[in-house]
Amino acid sequence: MDKFFEKYQIGCWYYRVTTRAIDDPNYLPYDLPTTMRDLGFTFVTLPEHHFEEGLVNLDKYIDRCEEEGMPALLCDKYIWAKKLDMYGEKIMRKRIQFYRERYKDKKCIKLIHVCDEPNWRGGQTHESDNCGIVVDALKELAPDWIPLIATLGIEYSKITSYDMVADFVKRAKPAFLLPNVYSPFVDDEKDKYQCFNQLFQCLNVYHKISKDFNLPLWWSPMASNCWYFREPMQVDYRWQLNILAAHGVTGFVWYQIHSGPHAKMRNPIDSFGQRSPKFYMLSYEIRAFKEKIAKKLEGYELEKVYHFARQYGEYPAMEEGVDDIIKNVSSFYFKAMVISKFKAKDGSGKYRIMITNNEIGTHNHFNIQFNEPYSKYNKSAYLEDGTAEIIDLFDPEIDEESMLTDWIDTLDLEEEIDRSKNALSSEEWAKSLNEATENGELIK
Repeated sequence: MDKFFEKYQIGCWYYRVTTRAIDDPNYLPYDLPTTMRDLGFTFVTLPEHHFEEGLVNLDKYIDRCEEEGMPALLCDKYIWAKKLDMYGEKIMRKRIQFYRERYKDKKCIKLIHVCDEPNWRGGQTHESDNCGIVVDALKELAPDWIPLIATLGIEYSKITSYDMVADFVKRAKPAFLLPNVYSPFVDDEKDKYQCFNQLFQCLNVYHKISKDFNLPLWWSPMASNCWYFREPMQVDYRWQLNILAAHGVTGFVWYQIHSGPHAKMRNPIDSFGQRSPKFYMLSYEIRAFKEKIAKKLEGYELEKVYHFARQYGEYPAMEEGVDDIIKNVSSFYFKAMVISKFKAKDGSGKYRIMITNNEIGTHNHFNIQFNEPYSKYNKSAYLEDGTAEIIDLFDPEIDEESMLTDWIDTLDLEEEIDRSKNALSSEEWAKSLNEATENGELIK
């Protein structure tokens, strides 16, 4: 697995609205990498070019990414799996070779967009097979470029869904999973439960696929309103980041940051290329997530997820006795929560428990109790809507010694010995203080 996946990654994708950026540099100035970094992103989606002059502009974007050390996602319609039947495999391979040669000295290109939502409904496999053809060509011609394939949501039947996604993985050969599931934002109150349930159903199935096929699990959260989806607010940004991470997601590709031709879309970057209020809302939540959650979960992998008060996606209920470490969980007014158990990848046996408020619009107060020897980490605290808290669990029998060893390893022994030689004893320090006072060297 590529080292790129060892850390949480955050970026965005969008449709051919990016063509405007190439034709009109004033829309997306060449400080795009800086803008995306200000947003909290860890990689940049490069605008797609259609004309020769657009290619010159693309060079400038890539140069800026190189200067900023910002990984980039490359997009080209001739490499798209959905266009493979139209342009042919020969042209697709030539385009890959063209980019590879043109940017052979550029280290910033990390991802390449292969396909968006290949059709697998009704047993169709042609577009998934085309994805596999493009991925094989990339492995041959540009083995260090990671293919990005965004997929559709899935049906409600768990067995059918697992089989559908597994078949797609075998045919398309993705480097990671990236579903587009925006159902919680369907603007219809009567379908709210069903829409929420679809999100968690997808999380449940996709996480199992990621474990079975050893693929990182990414997701596409919603940054702006479109079609029949409601407009996300700041709490929705926070809720998406924390809830997805609580279910094992390690990469976030937001849809969509830049405003398209749809006048009703309210995006973080508006139709004039300016940063809208949503830009700063999303930036804050991404930075808070990276600092408070992602940084603590790196080096850990999800072992178990429980739902409390309201269950979605057939996740098990959090009840007393269902877990060997977590004894019991409760909340005021029986508010919904997600309790996730992460285990260290280094084999140390360390755990981190993530508690996420699965409510939008109301805060929560939780109480969690642990079995021995972790009972000293019992906790009771408030969580605002969509927020999460992580509790470190250390087994006293194995961790106090390891913590001491880690501390000793950080010491510079020679420096400590020199410091001890130069240190005054308590009697010497008292004597020097008295002498300084008598000589008037100490000023009150």
